[in-house]
Amino acid sequence: MIYNLISAALFARREFSCTLPGDVYIRYQSFDSMAEFKAKILKLKPEKIDIGAVFTQRPKARNMVSGEFQPVEKEYVHLIATILLK
Repeated sequence: MIYNLISAALFARREFSCTLPGDVYIRYQSFDSMAEFKAKILKLKPEKIDIGAVFTQRPKARNMVSGEFQPVEKEYVHLIATILLK
């Protein structure tokens, strides 16, 4: 999965979701770069981060694009380390 997570073409179409303090759940987050992802995570300080599927369109732009918005690739993720927060 690491090669797909880092690939720029797939990374921008991968969904990330997170749970914030107070049990607030945010879905359909996507990022154009690892730097943008890291900045958002440091800003939000989520309690939990979920890595979702790669979609046909960028998840954050799902309401602004025409065409299908369907998952095309999924992985099973068991544990996510907090390496980015260091």
